[in-house]
Amino acid sequence: MPQPLPPNPYNTGQQAVLHAAYKRCVILQNSHLEVVQCGRLSVLICARLLGYMILEAPIDEGRTEFVSEIVRCVNDVDLQKLAEVYKNHLLRLFRRIKGHTPTPSRHPSAPSFDTQAAGFSLLLAPTPGSHGSAKEQALERDGYRCVFSGRLDSRSVDEGRVQEDDESVTTVTELAHIFDRSTNEGLEDEKKASYASSALAVLSRFGRIDAVRELNGAGLHRLENVLTLASDLHQMFDKLQLWLERKPDVIVFSGTLPPPDPRYLALHAACARVAHLSGAGEYIDRILRDIERVGVLASHGNSDALYHVLVCRVDVEIEAY
Repeated sequence: MPQPLPPNPYNTGQQAVLHAAYKRCVILQNSHLEVVQCGRLSVLICARLLGYMILEAPIDEGRTEFVSEIVRCVNDVDLQKLAEVYKNHLLRLFRRIKGHTPTPSRHPSAPSFDTQAAGFSLLLAPTPGSHGSAKEQALERDGYRCVFSGRLDSRSVDEGRVQEDDESVTTVTELAHIFDRSTNEGLEDEKKASYASSALAVLSRFGRIDAVRELNGAGLHRLENVLTLASDLHQMFDKLQLWLERKPDVIVFSGTLPPPDPRYLALHAACARVAHLSGAGEYIDRILRDIERVGVLASHGNSDALYHVLVCRVDVEIEAY
């Protein structure tokens, strides 16, 4: 359920910049009915998305960078554009959405962002379609069971790789990527490649993750970016409806194979909370449900669902009237 931004937690002394940036988000939230909406997200969702990104940033360096982008926004239009950039290029990194991708967005307040994205575009490598070895290694590392539920992988039980006991419950598991593999697929498409480079730039700035070195090409299948999950929990994880909080001794990975990277999980959790608290996740889910329910849409372009199809390129049939 979306929540109003809490009172400003930052002081006007050493945290003056944080205070000023967060104050702009609160003011935009409180005046949203008087502000002209310039994008597809409502002004209210934009304000809350920006505010909760400040509060939920997993590392201080990323928060500082993000706050500077808010402060440099000239007006409410720029603030809304900034929210759209992070909705399209950060929240979407975790979501398994089929079809093509959103049109790349220019950053409204940080020209260096576009320069960084352009540099990344020269280094992009496509993600290999096959990830069989990663799935098998992840199964071994994760004890042949769903990391969240503890249920044993049914195929591994059938093949004798793990033994059941009287209390064991089995399930069909899948290889879940923390950062979705689709980001670096189809790079022969210029628009897709431009979007991917912008997404990696956002990841680098807000998450302080060297995305080109760690998550480029086959790097998206690295063990640090995958988990073994039951199929239903995998869907929830991809939709940012389920995430891991950082608590000790809850999940233990044994053996010599590398565990999921805590930085990736922390950023996934932060984005999930932002999507949930701001209403952005609910908005995206509603649009996708509308597409699923309608199936065939009119081409006049009046509905949010049709807009999402045309801009985010989700594959559905569009019928002209």
